[in-house]
Amino acid sequence: MGRVMANGMQRRLAVLIDADNASTKSNDRLFEEIAKLGTATVRRAYGDFSKGQAKSWEPALITHAIVPQQQFANVPGKNATDFALVIDAMDLLHAGGLDAFCIVSSDSDFTRLATRIREHGLEVFGFGRADTAESFRRACREFVEIGTLVPKSAPKSVRAIPAKPAKTPPVEPTKSAPSSALKPIVAHAPVAEAERLILRALGETGAGGKWVAIATVISEVRKLDPAFKPQNYGSGLFSELVDRTSCLEGNQEDGRCTQIRMKPKKVSKPSTEAQPVVAGPTAS
Repeated sequence: MGRVMANGMQRRLAVLIDADNASTKSNDRLFEEIAKLGTATVRRAYGDFSKGQAKSWEPALITHAIVPQQQFANVPGKNATDFALVIDAMDLLHAGGLDAFCIVSSDSDFTRLATRIREHGLEVFGFGRADTAESFRRACREFVEIGTLVPKSAPKSVRAIPAKPAKTPPVEPTKSAPSSALKPIVAHAPVAEAERLILRALGETGAGGKWVAIATVISEVRKLDPAFKPQNYGSGLFSELVDRTSCLEGNQEDGRCTQIRMKPKKVSKPSTEAQPVVAGPTAS
């Protein structure tokens, strides 16, 4: 999903962070991903920054120019943070001037908020943990698991310490295990499952058997399944996944796939070979 919309304008985003719920381990990579979607014109974090999980967000508030929205837990068991985030989201929605919302939380309570924003015609992008409820994932235009955003670590400087050479007896080389034995076995979803999903997406475009831009199909697929990734089916690219299906084909331009469609059905031609003549019964 690019940061530029169909009209050529950059997507204007409101980034709303549930700091009581979201981790700060990958916040740098988080904002790199958000930057791919558009310009974060609104950046707010909600929580009780005097204690707990929200307190760990203090450095990120400064680094990424996030406006903190302090929420004290006046009554134990009542989630004032969620209420404040929802109220602000609705105010921003009706004020206009935005194209999409980024909700950073793993709380399924925001499912209805995401669907309400979507019903208003705006996109919703979710960011949360791997255990985030399926209801919130599917309410979003696209959902990104924060755990997959590995933080960039600075290379450690190692000072070389000269060591005195020591006499060691020669050691016979040991046979290394085959590389295939060291690779973890990853279970992939069947390609037929992806094929059915892509066929549904093509049906949503109303193109019939005509060529459709691959970006359009990917967009429709993610509307049906926000968690869709070609890697889930053992393919690095969407076009590679299409090539592995039985009833889809891609159109190559300049060495890359730009369009896909359903393979046209082969029409069997009638045989032109002369048929043997069967003689009828002869009169006796």
